[in-house]
Amino acid sequence: MKSKQKQDLRSKTDEELAREIIKSEEEIDKLMLDIRMAKTKNTSLLRRKKDDLAIIKTILQEKIIFKKLTN
Repeated sequence: MKSKQKQDLRSKTDEELAREIIKSEEEIDKLMLDIRMAKTKNTSLLRRKKDDLAIIKTILQEKIIFKKLTN
């Protein structure tokens, strides 16, 4: 994920990030199914999607912790 994309994610609200997480998880599930059914052979794409999901979850967690500390 490029830094511009990370900046865009940081500007989103918690609800938008939660929707992004759900969307990413669905994409990962679909990609895993495609790999198992031999529809795609690009397994590196799965790793990238998982890494992107981890980044989104981390940004959401940072926002939650920041809100707790400021209140």
